Amino acid sequence: MATWNAGDTDPSSRSDGESSVCSYADPWEQRQAQSVNNYRVSLWRELDVSSSEANHQRAFVNRRQAFLREYDLQDADGLSLINTEEARDLRNWCVEKSWSFCQKCGHLGFQKLLPSFCTSTPSPLERRCKWGAGVYCVPQPDDVPLLLRNLTSNDIRVLCPFDIHCGDYKRVVHGYRQRTGTFRITWSALSVREKILAIDDQPRRVKLQHTFDFLMAKPDSSYGKFVVMQCHGVAQPYAFQIFTAPEFRGVECALWPSLYNSTALYKSLVGGQSNCQSGKASFLHKVLSPVLDFGLDYELLQYQYNHWLFKTITEAINSSRASGCSPNAPLQQKSFSATYWQWQHLYLLDAVRQYGFPLFFLTISPYKWTFTWPRFIQQIREEHCLEPTDLPLVETLHVAHMLEQIARGYLSGANSNRWRQHLFNNQEEPSQPNLLRYFYRFSSSPEASSTCTCWCGSRTCL
Repeated sequence: MATWNAGDTDPSSRSDGESSVCSYADPWEQRQAQSVNNYRVSLWRELDVSSSEANHQRAFVNRRQAFLREYDLQDADGLSLINTEEARDLRNWCVEKSWSFCQKCGHLGFQKLLPSFCTSTPSPLERRCKWGAGVYCVPQPDDVPLLLRNLTSNDIRVLCPFDIHCGDYKRVVHGYRQRTGTFRITWSALSVREKILAIDDQPRRVKLQHTFDFLMAKPDSSYGKFVVMQCHGVAQPYAFQIFTAPEFRGVECALWPSLYNSTALYKSLVGGQSNCQSGKASFLHKVLSPVLDFGLDYELLQYQYNHWLFKTITEAINSSRASGCSPNAPLQQKSFSATYWQWQHLYLLDAVRQYGFPLFFLTISPYKWTFTWPRFIQQIREEHCLEPTDLPLVETLHVAHMLEQIARGYLSGANSNRWRQHLFNNQEEPSQPNLLRYFYRFSSSPEASSTCTCWCGSRTCL
């Protein structure tokens, strides 16, 4: 099953052992990340999360004790066969060293797992901004006007001239919310002014009226255009029309007015001109920005995914018509197509014919409730009273990043030429490479967001 991950963006890497000194005791405190909208947390929600965490912790302790009794292990916290110093260092790297952020714009970046992960303490600060001055926009919390801050989800629905439909709510136990329908929008039955006048709470009604007047008068936002279209009785947009019709360009400003408060946030600037670049990469830049709302909104995630998928398929169809070939040809390099996996299967069979059957086969299915999470995800959960699987996008990015670095670095030593003591190294002749070929893939399922499967062939036994 195809996954939509950060494959289009190159993970940033630091030099091995590089470190810097900052005035903060915790460098992550310098990253002023915050949410723009108001996510109210009720007392019932706090009690529910606290009870859920206690139940999962109790179940984890019971499973661990049963495991220790079965294999005659005395203490799981002390050094043992299942809790070595290297395993502790790997967990510490996942928490403290697997991510970095730009000191100027606060954009998060991936860090490689290097051989010195046990001893080096690199600073998470990236002093050379690689993203803020680039093609894509990295939004900042201070750029959001004061009138558009601290809006609740109900306030945004009132200000939005559309109704958003993402299918029925369905969520498996210990898993993420499932995608049950395509993203589509319809005009609201009431206009924005009528919805504001229907509010009984006077302070809230006055606040939303001022916010509405501000958005209508904002020259760099497309919000007013869609309010006028609703008042003029424009026909309901059909499926995927918002992705193709020129009149719906900038619809993000009407659907999420607090996040897309300017048309510059959904366009990419190249050489001073407006030019639509990769929508997937542009959205990932926003998710990894200091504005946390881009990773908290499920409807926004579904909109971006459907937009990317529709654009990719339509471009393949148009190019196939121009070249007179099948649409499958342009989609052979896309992981959601059947042809792509047919080619990967052929590559695997070819490796078996050349080198024989693999000596090592590994499948990793991470459990989100006991997985090792980085500092910034823990901070988001504490601030918004969230549990594992409540942040599907950033959690999946982290899990995929961890599994890739473990497979390409710690196991095979292929993510850097500095590895000499990786797990598959040649113990008999360390100077000779031991790993012949390896394959790994990520797959998604309702139970586990990312599963890593590795196939390794080597010259000597491991």
